[in-house]
Amino acid sequence: MRSKDFTSISTALKRAQGSLDPTQRSQVDSVDRLIDAIGRGDLDTVLANAAVDVCLDVYAPPEFSWIRHAVGADSIRAAIAHNFDSLAEQTPEVSNVLSQPDLVVLIGRERGIIRATGESYDVQFVQRYTFRGGKLAAVQVVAARS
Repeated sequence: MRSKDFTSISTALKRAQGSLDPTQRSQVDSVDRLIDAIGRGDLDTVLANAAVDVCLDVYAPPEFSWIRHAVGADSIRAAIAHNFDSLAEQTPEVSNVLSQPDLVVLIGRERGIIRATGESYDVQFVQRYTFRGGKLAAVQVVAARS
């Protein structure tokens, strides 16, 4: 998997941590580590804090040839590698970070290029990270054209 620069997401997550209680801060930090590991292509670290039955669901426009549903570490590892390698010049911007017990939500926008077609994209996104017993249990991503 190619490396990505997700510094802007990490900056937004660190800003959000100041107003959170310790449990929420820990979950936001987990999401930060997960996104940083994806950026480095370190999929073992991505899944180190995941539940055995961790689930990924992605809802996006059809031009994204992504794996849209995966359950378990091996399936999610393959989905992450495939999905992120299908994009180039990703420029994510997080505008809001919401945290509740066992939940972190990122709201933002991303621009980039779809490798297969060379076409640019511009989407609004919501990423929902659900935790169970301190472990990542589910990730839902909704992306829609801007």
